[in-house]
Amino acid sequence: TTAAVKAWQSCHGLKPDGLVGPLTRAKMFTDLVHGIDVSHWQGAIDWAAVAASGVRFAWCKAGQGSGGKDPRWLENVAGCNENGILVGAYHFAVPDRRPDDALTEARHCVARMAGLQLELPPVLDLELNGARLAPAELEDWALTWLAEVAQLTGRRPVLYSGNHFLRKHANGGARIAASGCRLWVARYRGGQHTDPGPTGGFTSWAIWQHSCTGKVPGIDGNVDLNVLADGEATLADLVED
Repeated sequence: TTAAVKAWQSCHGLKPDGLVGPLTRAKMFTDLVHGIDVSHWQGAIDWAAVAASGVRFAWCKAGQGSGGKDPRWLENVAGCNENGILVGAYHFAVPDRRPDDALTEARHCVARMAGLQLELPPVLDLELNGARLAPAELEDWALTWLAEVAQLTGRRPVLYSGNHFLRKHANGGARIAASGCRLWVARYRGGQHTDPGPTGGFTSWAIWQHSCTGKVPGIDGNVDLNVLADGEATLADLVED
């Protein structure tokens, strides 16, 4: 924990002042920009209440695999639009060995986005390897998906995954990181004020999902909670790119 906090202080130009010293605490609370990610599992959402709670951004599940559609995708996007929450699409990947599967899934995601007001870039949710692709194969699959979505949308997609999954199934995602892809990391340790540290081949992260059991007004049950690496600066970068 000490090392993680010192690393966070260093990247923000702060002198070490203890684990929760006043300078670090002030910077952390000033910079935190809060967001969520949702799917049909959250049921009907009161987006006005979500916005009033301070949530600034949301990624909503658009689809899954080569043809799956989240039944609440359109209403969730509309709810965000109507309440000033920046929104984007995430696609739950189901990689398999069929020729051009990555292209098919990428095009399915883009089709789900068509005609909608989406300020945030699309996200590849990579946490499943049921087809047991070899690490190099899965990394190739992800790179193909990311490149196709970038070409079709003009946006730079984000990769969502976790340290264990990337290391076990995708060689740490080193080639994905080298491509310039930004990382949205899932790691539930230490709370929102403790840097999650390196993930696989990625030395930095843009978005951190720090809890899968969060509580937010307007949502029944648990919801994933996220913060941005550099607060408003990261949010601006995501919206512009």
